[in-house]
Amino acid sequence: MKITIWSLKGGVGKTSIALNLALSCNCKIITNERYSLLTDVLNEENLLQLGVSEKIPQLGKEDKIIFDMGGTVDKRIIDCLKQSELVLVPTTANDIDIQGCISTVMELQDYIEKEKITIIVNNTTGKKDLEKVRSIINQICEHKYKFFELKRSRALVNIFDSKKSIKEMSKKGLRKNSYRKINEQFNNLINFIEGKNEKI
Repeated sequence: MKITIWSLKGGVGKTSIALNLALSCNCKIITNERYSLLTDVLNEENLLQLGVSEKIPQLGKEDKIIFDMGGTVDKRIIDCLKQSELVLVPTTANDIDIQGCISTVMELQDYIEKEKITIIVNNTTGKKDLEKVRSIINQICEHKYKFFELKRSRALVNIFDSKKSIKEMSKKGLRKNSYRKINEQFNNLINFIEGKNEKI
């Protein structure tokens, strides 16, 4: 399983989503960001921070990797895209973030098949946010992408403090109830990812 999480727009939850998926699915993360909060959670066995001129390693078929990549398209990001079965593009329902998501999707279409692109609508406050993003992107991009929703929750922030996945945090205590919905949403995303991986 190899997944790229990428957006031209920052501040949409890319690294938090990558970390929860990595902790939930027992994946390693490769990032091109030299100063990353991931170093506070993952050890060197589970995190590869690439130097400025360091190439993306060639990976084996059985490797479970999440590429958490920032910045504009360069050769390394293209290498990640080519090795990935799926590309997740996070956004929020904020108009500027939606525009960033559209720009990212348009850029991706130059390098990968549209069917590999899935959009994550993060930090939602209700179904109207998901429907707003879906309607705008489907209309402008002229393709029916797959969408997943992640509701607004402290859970994505607390991953970094607890060093645990949302699933682990929601097993007991007060968080069991308050994290129930976002845990279900992540489980839906993970089931989709694992199903997609089996088809390839």
